[in-house]
Amino acid sequence: MFPLCANTFLLYLCFMTWASGVYAHTYDDEQNLRHSILANYTPGIRPVIQQSQPTTVMVEFRLMEILSFDDRAGVLKTMCILTLQWMDEKIRWNASMYDIRMLFLPPTSVWMPRLFLNDAATQHMHIETGDNEDSQVRLSSNGMAIYSYAGLSTTRCDASIMYFPFDQHTCELNFLSHEHTDRVIFLTSDLPFNLPEYTNKEWEVQSVKKSHSILSLSNGVNHSNIKITIQFKRKPGFVILNIFVPIPCFGIINILVFLLPESSGERISFSITILLTLVFFLNLVAECLPPISDPVSIFNIIIMTQVQNSLLIVIATIFSLVAYENAQKEKEVPYILSCIISMVGKSVKRKNKVETTPACHPEEDILPFPDKNTDEPVEKDDLKIDQPTWDTVSDLCNRFCLRSFLFLFSIEWLVYIILMVSYCYFTPLI
Repeated sequence: MFPLCANTFLLYLCFMTWASGVYAHTYDDEQNLRHSILANYTPGIRPVIQQSQPTTVMVEFRLMEILSFDDRAGVLKTMCILTLQWMDEKIRWNASMYDIRMLFLPPTSVWMPRLFLNDAATQHMHIETGDNEDSQVRLSSNGMAIYSYAGLSTTRCDASIMYFPFDQHTCELNFLSHEHTDRVIFLTSDLPFNLPEYTNKEWEVQSVKKSHSILSLSNGVNHSNIKITIQFKRKPGFVILNIFVPIPCFGIINILVFLLPESSGERISFSITILLTLVFFLNLVAECLPPISDPVSIFNIIIMTQVQNSLLIVIATIFSLVAYENAQKEKEVPYILSCIISMVGKSVKRKNKVETTPACHPEEDILPFPDKNTDEPVEKDDLKIDQPTWDTVSDLCNRFCLRSFLFLFSIEWLVYIILMVSYCYFTPLI
């Protein structure tokens, strides 16, 4: 049993050695190969036998992680891996002669295609890799060269905060060729998107698209352009718990101020406290969003409407307290206000002035109507029309404001929720 397992293990090692292309070569073999292929090699010259033919470079981009996105400054920082693949016609050898199928050389020893970030946010117009001492160009015996390196890209990206905190952003990384298309052509393949190796605590990557095009500059020279489109969205949990949820709660509590009795003396102080709280949340959201006017965040608008509603509630609270104070002093209601109350049908009789008539009365208790043909004088109290009191005005104001602001509050938040749901679930990806 043991010899069988050992033989299987040896066959596995032989297969892996053959598959990886690792031959049993010595130090002298690799040194001789390096001297042989680099003896007449100039890194500054494009490694093509016919210099009139352009070199085709395949570009592969892999997003590792979104490090940060400053939506106020419009700067996106990502960690990515860029892989370049091309054919080097000047570096070829017989693999069976040297027992070497693959060779690793530093980038300074061979010709390298060069790309720079067209929309970089820093003075470094390329992917910052720090020191390139560990990076190597992998060369095959047939002349295929592959160079992969990881680095930090810092690019400009305008934030779209209209649907904050459920906002989605689309940023582009444009890699432009140093040389025109007559010499070097950069191409890319739109392979299926793979999730980043590391996840960000604030942003979630949704898709990564790659495309290539030809960019014509003002001097009439064409350059290859590789465009990487990254779409990501905010993770709204923190904003929902700390900003989104408290605001409608304060809005409902603010409306319930009309249920407090006027005699408590806490109405005006309570409504002003809620108003100041909403103003604080408005400033808090303004600090999180970039100072742009196109587009304006809908969340910012809904907070502003809550502040305006709170301001109107303060005004209505002051009016109800004035009505309560006038009722305590038994002042008469102005004529215009009495007409308004009568028009809406909310007038009531004075308290303790007129009692309800019983359903049945003895005949002796029924008073006859005054005869129109008689000249008997009619008492002044018999012709007096009941007028609304300040108690009536205060009660009407409380009921009207409570129902109106509840209706307004419900409509505002219903519209906002419909907009957010339609954006989150019906907005297609790029």
